[in-house]
Amino acid sequence: MSVQVSQLFPYPIKSAAGIGSRAAVVARMGMPYDRHWMVVDRRDVMVAQRRRDRDSVAIPQLCLVQPRITGCELVVSAPDMKPLVLPLAGLPGTEVDAEIWADRCQAVDQGDEATWWFTKFLGQFVPGDYRLVRMLDDGHRQSRLGEAELAFADDFPFLIASEASLADLNRRMRDRDPAAEELGWDRFRPNVVVTGCDAYAEDRLGSFRIGPVRFTGESKCVRCEITVTDQATGELGHEPLQTLATYRRIPKVGSTFCRNCNHHGTGEIRVGMALEDIEWSAV
Repeated sequence: MSVQVSQLFPYPIKSAAGIGSRAAVVARMGMPYDRHWMVVDRRDVMVAQRRRDRDSVAIPQLCLVQPRITGCELVVSAPDMKPLVLPLAGLPGTEVDAEIWADRCQAVDQGDEATWWFTKFLGQFVPGDYRLVRMLDDGHRQSRLGEAELAFADDFPFLIASEASLADLNRRMRDRDPAAEELGWDRFRPNVVVTGCDAYAEDRLGSFRIGPVRFTGESKCVRCEITVTDQATGELGHEPLQTLATYRRIPKVGSTFCRNCNHHGTGEIRVGMALEDIEWSAV
């Protein structure tokens, strides 16, 4: 089979909307600006669409925050909010010890205007004080497995998925309920989408190369409540987790969809590039 890259998605602000891209220059921490910004609460703890633990809050409406990159600026928009404009290089500010899952890493506070903006927008859903922080350019946060480093992504710098897998999932949902809404990639937040392979072939991608960058397939991605959050409204539903549970559930683990990857090396990857030197692994 001839497997090719069909879509690329960086997500500049953790848990906010992504950006479609035709090309990306992969660097030490993955795609350019992917999860380089993160919202934190007054304890400097990650704020996301889902709960971090029992003591944290989930704010599904983070999905309504729309970042875009224009020239040297990060422009952040949300309903009924004036756009927030920040330099891509980041603002100089106070360093904080930000907490993401079990990790603590140094980040830089992005200023009072960003604090006001996120507190005003998110505070209408869950009252609190919210700030935006940025990963240090020379920061270090190790992936759980392998040599790769990452910014504020959960565990791995890349998530890969296939067009055929999403098509199969949508078909199964329609078989269960003919009125089921067809889901797009915003529910699953992959970085690299591929075409030209069978459904769930990504489960077996042991290693492969896209241009100058080599990738190694790691764990299957266990899916959380973000997948049941309508990314256009922030409203919660039941799909696709109900359907995934019928055929993709691992006992005591959860339902999986997409595959986590580490990367080795740097360089440009583009839509249309072939996956080369593929080594398939056992599922």
